[in-house]
Amino acid sequence: ENMALAINQPLKRATNAKGLAGSIDGTTSSTSSRNSTSGRSRSRIRHLLDSHNAAIKHGMSARSRPATSGGSARGFRDTGTEDKKDDIIVIHVCDEARGVNRDFHCKRRVLTRGMKYFRSYLSESASFEDIDISVHCDVHIFQWLMNYINTPEKAPSLDMRNVISILISSDFLQMDTLVAACLKFIRSNVSQILKSPVDLSCLSSKLMIMLADCFAVEELEAIKDSKDKLSSKLFMRKLENLLHKPRNQLYQCKNCKMLFTPTQQREMRCPSAENLFVDFYGVATSRHCPSPNWDVRKYLIQLRAHQKYKWRSIYWKIFARLNTLKCRRCGQRYSLTDHDKCVYHPEEPKFDSGLIGKYGCCGKKVPRFAFSEVTGGCVARSHTPLIETENDAKLVELLGAIKKHLNDRDVPGSSSSQTKKRQQGDTIEPAAESNRLHSPKEQTEAVVAR
Repeated sequence: ENMALAINQPLKRATNAKGLAGSIDGTTSSTSSRNSTSGRSRSRIRHLLDSHNAAIKHGMSARSRPATSGGSARGFRDTGTEDKKDDIIVIHVCDEARGVNRDFHCKRRVLTRGMKYFRSYLSESASFEDIDISVHCDVHIFQWLMNYINTPEKAPSLDMRNVISILISSDFLQMDTLVAACLKFIRSNVSQILKSPVDLSCLSSKLMIMLADCFAVEELEAIKDSKDKLSSKLFMRKLENLLHKPRNQLYQCKNCKMLFTPTQQREMRCPSAENLFVDFYGVATSRHCPSPNWDVRKYLIQLRAHQKYKWRSIYWKIFARLNTLKCRRCGQRYSLTDHDKCVYHPEEPKFDSGLIGKYGCCGKKVPRFAFSEVTGGCVARSHTPLIETENDAKLVELLGAIKKHLNDRDVPGSSSSQTKKRQQGDTIEPAAESNRLHSPKEQTEAVVAR
């Protein structure tokens, strides 16, 4: 009765997978079966009772794992005649676009070593000699991949026509060495790739992040991408990495509406602060006060969606806001965004009598004795950066290349959105100056007058 029950059971083992985005964009499935005889009068029966499904990631379907009745997974296999060589895997490739079907043969050890994606499936099939895999993909791309893993010493070369497809396929198949080679090739030939009719929109977020890490920001700025096929995506990933660093956390001052970092809060003055602060050196100064309702995500959305900035320009605006230099003339630290806003009075104040004087250039009142350093002016000029470190020299060199992204139009959170754009020699009307919020020096003037 047990033998009859075993004969009536089907011999079945199936493994289904779905994936291979881009050039490998169909489904893959592997099936295996074995029904052999040993001798003339003896037969071996493998009784498979059931299988269970387990979800696997990357959008693939479930795979079935067989269970055996009584004993190990080898069942009734005669270990004395076991083939100790590598199993030969037959891969059936179906290229629906070309209407071509082709079979590829590969040793299981080579396949699992070169394509880690298949390890979890083929390692569980150690007791089966013949394993068939069906793949829906571009037959030429798969031929390239098979040549790569079978003859690594004579690996085929990459070109601009196949590098994107191979990159996507190798990333899915977990071919890390090939992924690195593809990224290196794209970095070296990015200008030619952007000019060719290659679709780059199919690259995943993971690949975009890896590709962005291959470029320095100066190299990205030099890339000519007239159709914006790649630059915006890479700059967006660069911006994510930039803002992810703790020292680059951005806040907006509730008084002057300027953007600042925790380091800049200690180094830079707030021109519209309501209270004075005595620093470590005993100097009365003012600090930025963060607004509790401001959010950097909403700020970026405003720049991107409402003001129609490209990610390239947004990156450089944020980069310029995060980096500072010190001016030789005014002695103040300033962000690169405010490089052309070193304000001063061309004439000295005149004190006829009393404690209040006036600047001869603009008529602005100034106290003879002030609690804090009197800064500001009616004329704007460019700051003269003081180069103290190697990083300062790099920022000064980079400033000339990114100025076009900083001066195109006013941006919320920059000083240009709070006051008029002032070029060297332009004066500020007294009426416009009086409409600003009261600064610490103006508070001092009012105190002295009283």
